[in-house]
Parts: sequence; C-alpha cells; structure tokens
Amino acid sequence: MGLDLFHVKPCAAPVVGMAEYFDLHELEACPGFIERHRHLLTSLSYPDELFSIFIFAGVPHLRLYEHLFGKQEDDMLLTGNMQDLMPLIRQTETEKNLAQAQRTDIESSFNHGPITIDFQIIQYRTVIPDKEVLYWEQHGYQRKQMHSRFYEEFINNKLYFSIDEVLLAYEFIEPCKEEETETPLLFRQNFVDNFEGGTSIFFPSW
Repeated sequence: MGLDLFHVKPCAAPVVGMAEYFDLHELEACPGFIERHRHLLTSLSYPDELFSIFIFAGVPHLRLYEHLFGKQEDDMLLTGNMQDLMPLIRQTETEKNLAQAQRTDIESSFNHGPITIDFQIIQYRTVIPDKEVLYWEQHGYQRKQMHSRFYEEFINNKLYFSIDEVLLAYEFIEPCKEEETETPLLFRQNFVDNFEGGTSIFFPSW
C-alpha cells in the first residue's frame, strides 16, 4: 500500500502552468477556513460539453460519412427514422443524464460526387457551471514510513486542520532503518514546526 503525507497551505492562482487545488466542497468541514482565505478563491470555467446523435437513412450512408469525416468518440451514429429510434434516443438521454441539456435538432447533408446525402443531427449542449477552488502549495511531504495503526486513526484523502491531528500522526512514524533519525526530524520540521493554525492543512493519500 502506498502512502503519501502532505502539509499544504493556500496560495494565489498560478500565473502560468498547472497547480493543485481543492474544490470548496472538500473544505466544508471547516467553513471558517473558507472565510479566512476567501480572497484567494479562484473561479474556474469549463467549456460546454457536446454530444450528438447522427441519424442516416441506411448503413451505406452511415459508412460513407464515417469514411469521409470520421467519428468523434462521444458521437452516436444511427440508421433508421426518428420515430422508430425514439425509444433508443430516450434511453441514451437517460444514460447520459441529458435531461437538462440544451437540445437542438438539425437537418444536414453532404455531397459525394453527384449524390447529396441527407441526415439528421440531435445535438445536446450541457453548460458546465463555473466552480470556485482554492489553490495550494506544498510545505511538507513524506512517503510511507508510518505504523499500520496510522490507517486506523486517519482517513484516506481527508483534510485535517488541527495541529493536534498532526501531532497524533507524528506518534505513528515508523522510519526505515537508514532514516531512523532523519525521518522524525524532517516530519517535525516540515509538518509540525511550520504548521499555521487556520492556514495549514494536513492530509494522507493512499
């Protein structure tokens, strides 16, 4: 079993590059923490999600479309008429949670030599709402080297906001032989001594 221990603190959003962040729901256990660092919250925007169903009169038309234009991973290509396909379309809407999506029905066509091939498109656009996040930077890290009892006292990926919980974790340090002195010292330096109440977060991941 892998184990990583983190000591992190909130920071401003990066100007360039990627960085780790918490969703606000991850911080709900400590609402005062959110208020304390509200000035660092950043709104993330996401592109709309598109899903399309293409309906062709027959298989030859469908295969020709695939040959000429390819198929997007999330698109569905069907043959038949809208009325007969409606049960399958409704089932797909349910499976993909499209009830709240914006639906647009489109009549389209493409030419292949002298032939014009008509087909229908049902396009679903799901608007992804912006979400607020809190970026963090790492101030302490340890890989493994904890007694098995640690897993009884702490929860995977749970955030801990108290120095008392960090001191409890310190009691479970079980360093490997070559790091018997160094590991406890580094844990105290990187998790305990620089811990800031109301700012620091400790969490394990395994």
